[in-house]
Amino acid sequence: MSVAVTFLKGVKGARARQLRELGVETVDDLVRLAPRYYEDRTRVVGASELTEGAAVTLIVRIMRVNFRQIDRKRSVLGIIAEDDTGRVNITFFNQRYNRDKFEKGASAMFFGRASRGYRGLELINPEYIILTGDRPAAKDAAEEFRGIYPVYPLTAGLSQKLLRKFIREALEVLPPVRDTLPADIAAGLGLMSADRAIRAVHRPATLEEAEAARRRLAFDELLETRLMLLMMKQSYSGADDGIAFRDTELTRELTALLPFELTDSQEAVWREIQADMAVKRPMNRLVMGDVGSGKTILAMLAMLKAAGNGCQTAYMAPTEVLAEQHYANIAPLFGRLGVSCALLTGAATPKNRAEILTRIADGTVLCVIGTHALIQSGVNWHRLGLAVTDEQHRFGVRQRGTFLEQHGGKTPDVMVMTATPIPRTLGMILYGDMDISRVETLPTGRLPIITYLDDGKRRERIYTWAAKLAREGQQVYIVHAAIGGSDETEDDEDADNADTDLRTATDNFAECSATYFAGISAALLHGRMPDKEKNDIMRRFAAGEISVLFSTTVIEVGVDVPNATLMIVENSERFGLSQLHQLRGRVGRGKQQSYCVLLTDHHINPNPPEDDLISRRLLTLRDCLSGEKIAEEDLKLRGPGDFFGESQHGLPAFHAANLYSDKDLLAAADNAARQILVEQGDRPANQHPGYREYAEYVRKKMPGAAIL
Repeated sequence: MSVAVTFLKGVKGARARQLRELGVETVDDLVRLAPRYYEDRTRVVGASELTEGAAVTLIVRIMRVNFRQIDRKRSVLGIIAEDDTGRVNITFFNQRYNRDKFEKGASAMFFGRASRGYRGLELINPEYIILTGDRPAAKDAAEEFRGIYPVYPLTAGLSQKLLRKFIREALEVLPPVRDTLPADIAAGLGLMSADRAIRAVHRPATLEEAEAARRRLAFDELLETRLMLLMMKQSYSGADDGIAFRDTELTRELTALLPFELTDSQEAVWREIQADMAVKRPMNRLVMGDVGSGKTILAMLAMLKAAGNGCQTAYMAPTEVLAEQHYANIAPLFGRLGVSCALLTGAATPKNRAEILTRIADGTVLCVIGTHALIQSGVNWHRLGLAVTDEQHRFGVRQRGTFLEQHGGKTPDVMVMTATPIPRTLGMILYGDMDISRVETLPTGRLPIITYLDDGKRRERIYTWAAKLAREGQQVYIVHAAIGGSDETEDDEDADNADTDLRTATDNFAECSATYFAGISAALLHGRMPDKEKNDIMRRFAAGEISVLFSTTVIEVGVDVPNATLMIVENSERFGLSQLHQLRGRVGRGKQQSYCVLLTDHHINPNPPEDDLISRRLLTLRDCLSGEKIAEEDLKLRGPGDFFGESQHGLPAFHAANLYSDKDLLAAADNAARQILVEQGDRPANQHPGYREYAEYVRKKMPGAAIL
């Protein structure tokens, strides 16, 4: 049902906003919201059979109720209950609203995890239902409570009880679900029907049925997404409204000017880019590679190929400072080749901006480097031939097409570059509409970064070493998870570490700049500073005027500072694995040996168990330099939901699919999508029953499909 979720009773205003944060806007979204996991409440144990740490269901009689209000906010409700096997203590903390729910002699069913208190094993804040007799409604409620219980993802202000209520009401008004998936695909994979899956995923009879239902819904999500992306890719492939660029001497002249040779990996990617640019089909290519792998030089070659054909390039960087650095590096080289460049950012004065816009419109400037200012209104291209976006994950996938809407004339080639380590499985979904190239080796002369892991016992020695390097003329990053005082972390990816004592950027800067780094130029940088101040500090650090930079994660997408040879990460347990890899890439950009030191107060187990995620994460980073391998491990440890955080990267909001554990389903969905889209363009073949209908269903449903 594409009916808005506000159709349901009680889903208005704040509740609708809370559901929207879960990706739920329609009743169909709601009923397809798969649980995160299930609690098996079917096995009832006796009060004397509790074991510490075990989740149990008890059916007991209330023997004694004692309520104590400690202060305005805190309270304790203590219950002694029994069954035929013995007695059990049940305690509710700070749940005053439960004080009148329990009467002596009444029967109740509880579900919770047994923990050891001073009175022995007890249940703390369990879920419960009062057993009120043999009425059908009461019996149904008790039966549901004692079943396989779904536990859903939540957002602030939304409880499991309330979300279950909304889903139950949605299922009651939901008509039989028409199965749009072609029957031969469903049968070939042994998938249950859509109607049964939607109902069983919320009310399964067994855990096996719950997983079978989830897999059907997951397959639907993956197939729809892959099919939409393949439709987009085939529409690009079939287009001939681009520019067929001829070879130009400018690219050969640039390589002759470079003080190094391209690596074999760079040469291979450049051949792929040249092949794309040689035909009228517009290029739509993603170039992936670790920080410092040499992607920018490939963009420069493509820019010169466009310039040699009289076409303009728009090169969009994620930050003002990075755009300025690209301009400072590119413009002099291009100037020697007679190719004009301009810089357009939000910092441009009105007069300067007007001059640049005039040159863009009349074609007297061929290469324009900038930020979001390049896609704002008023930018009219004379003959845009190439659009390059750098660190594209910082923009969001939807902005890929903005250039195409503004330039007029032929469709420009699009080249996206990212250093974000992305597992191949996520790449299939995130960039499935693009051709992908990977730069897999570092430039000649670069030494691998050496990573150390320390529990803080050698912190003094490490900071003394950092000061020594700074006095010798090298530069140092010191990265923190929090800004200072009682502020929350600036980029807290891991809530499971909330009790860690943080060394904050402001406090550490104040302490260390007066001790270890006395007499050394040091500065503080964090996200709450005004943009102008942040940019000025980054410029000074890039220019070598600042030797030690105390910062938060704002440097993750930073400037190229070849002289930076040491990074210290405080409270490294607070960061995601891929994010740490991105941060580490800020050093190792020159020919000197570079180091990354991960400091943590967490006890590192050299052979960590499955649940010691911090040790597993940090040991992986210490021992591995491959961005792709690190991304795979990060996805495994964190799951796709946490891997990207809140909806950045343009990742679809999957309610049932898990892109790490459902690799087999993703492969099956990819095969099915290609089966539906046969060789003749993006039109499904008539000889396959249901294929055309399914493709049209997806075409209408998926965002952006209407443009195809």
